[in-house]
Amino acid sequence: MSLEEQRGGTPLFGAVVAGLLKKTTGLVGLVVCLSPHERLRILHTKILDILEQIPKNAAYRKYTEQVTNERLGMVKAEPDVKKLEDQIQAGQIEEAILQAESERSLAGKMIQWKPWEPLAEEPPAGRWKWPIKSSANDWCVKGKLMSLKALLHQKYVHIIDVK
Repeated sequence: MSLEEQRGGTPLFGAVVAGLLKKTTGLVGLVVCLSPHERLRILHTKILDILEQIPKNAAYRKYTEQVTNERLGMVKAEPDVKKLEDQIQAGQIEEAILQAESERSLAGKMIQWKPWEPLAEEPPAGRWKWPIKSSANDWCVKGKLMSLKALLHQKYVHIIDVK
């Protein structure tokens, strides 16, 4: 991927922050996108296109579609990059772009994985319950029963080694 592609394509558009050309994100490996509105619009549109291949009643589709449509609406409505960053609340605009790229990738994988389909076989009883609680004061951690006091001591003091 060329530097221009990493930056979002067209040079000198959209990277204006407070009237100045943004030169760096300050984050290692994350280059400034010079056309963030265009890049986000394209990514969110691609995500929505992919989501159409997932059943409408699938939780992943419903919630991802909701967030993606909200963000796409913000991108279309807010021309100022700084204000858009504040509205999206995902850090710098380049971080929001990175999130959208990751979501696009995940959406494609979800189509392959089909998590909305029923399980091939029923899971063992209690498989999806955690932590396993044996009594009011004992917790099962990594196969050992521990009192809540010992559990908290291990978690916050890191002295007890439970295997």
